[in-house]
Order: sequence, then C-alpha cells, then structure tokens
Amino acid sequence: MSELFSPEILSEIFKFLYAKEEGKINLFNCVLVNRYWCRTTIPILWLDPFSFFDNKMSLDGLISTYMACLTKKERRSLEKKGIEVPKKVKSPSFDYISFLKNLNYDGLISSLFHLGCNDGVYKKNDLFGIMLPALLEILAKRDLVLQSLELKNHDRRGDWDNEFMHIVDQKIRPLIKPVKKIYLDCNVLDARFLPLLIEQCQSVVS
Repeated sequence: MSELFSPEILSEIFKFLYAKEEGKINLFNCVLVNRYWCRTTIPILWLDPFSFFDNKMSLDGLISTYMACLTKKERRSLEKKGIEVPKKVKSPSFDYISFLKNLNYDGLISSLFHLGCNDGVYKKNDLFGIMLPALLEILAKRDLVLQSLELKNHDRRGDWDNEFMHIVDQKIRPLIKPVKKIYLDCNVLDARFLPLLIEQCQSVVS
C-alpha cells in the first residue's frame, strides 16, 4: 500500500504539505511511516533547514548533522583552519547537505553562533569568524543548485556587515550563482554588498 504512488507523485504530495503552515510538522510524522516514505520525505524536509529549526537544541543538532555529512577531504579542510571536528561521528543515513535548495543566511549564522553561545548571550568569537567562511566554501564546492537566498540583518547581534561580505566572496560564487529568488530584509549593509550580489546572481527572475 505504501508504494501505491510513484516516488514522483508522493514527492509532489509531500511538497504540497510542506508548503502549508503546519505541513512541516506533519512531514516529520511521515518520516516514521516506513522506509519508502522516509526516503521521499527527508529531501523535502531538508530543502530549507535554516528557516525551520529555530531553537538552540535544534540549531545545535543541525550543525552537528551537517558536520557528520562532511567528506574526509572537507573535514581535513576545516581542521587545517583550526576548527575541531569530532573524530567519532556516526555516518548519517542521508547526505543532508545535498538537499539544500533554499538558504536562510540569517538562520545559518544563528546556528553557528550557538556554537559559542554562553548563558543565552551571543558573542562574536574566533570560531565563528573562521567557521562561517569555511562552511560556505564547502557548500560552494558541492554540486548544489540553490533556488533561493534569504538575507536578513536584524540588530539582535549588532552591526556586523562582514557577515554579508562572506556570501558574495568570489570563492562562494558557485553557491549563489544559480539562485533565482532573493529575499532581502536588512537594516544595514556594506555599500559594496548589493553591487556584488547583483553581479553574481545573474539568474534572478522578477
């Protein structure tokens, strides 16, 4: 009965549920039905992970999951930059990174901040300054085809325009080049940012 629908049809049904306000919660339940539903649901749930997970425990788990998906070469690249990567990590059932289609940049930054969060206080530290561009470089070297990019710069962590300059670095261009939609909601931006973003995201449609 579970394979009554083809993967393509089942995927479209799950995408329809995902678009609903309560759909993501329902999809988590679908993961538990059987392996067939799980294989179809997981790629949809991980299309836009940095928008969905919004509490510290989830954010910590999200980064841990991404770290577990790194290849040996990617892990070595982080270690060379002084980033400690857990040695004993159970290989995940899926390559969750490969499912990324929509990047909520503020959510990515928030998740990395939680690595150095003490007593609920965010502190800009050396780990964040190294980890953010390093992780972006890894994503840029993957064969990801981003569909949308969400950029926010709210003032809860202060005025850090350098965060935005990382995403338009030439090394990151392969990651954002395919983007067709950009959501911009910023208080302050470096004057260089928008021209660079426009230059690199030539596939954006109105």
